[in-house]
Amino acid sequence: MATYMEIVKYVKKKYGFVANTTWIAQVKEINGLSPNKAHNRKNSGKRLDECPPDKIKFIEEAMRHFEMIK
Repeated sequence: MATYMEIVKYVKKKYGFVANTTWIAQVKEINGLSPNKAHNRKNSGKRLDECPPDKIKFIEEAMRHFEMIK
């Protein structure tokens, strides 16, 4: 499984924006994967920084590239 930083670098190189690690965690959850637990997360039940809907497809494509999802 790819690291968050590998996904960030892939998205940056291919699509030209930096994918926030909280966005990656949310997309992992959407696709049934267990995200890493953030040591600095203040509220375990709510995300403060939701992934913009238009960015989800790019993060999912990166996850497909790294064979994390199909």
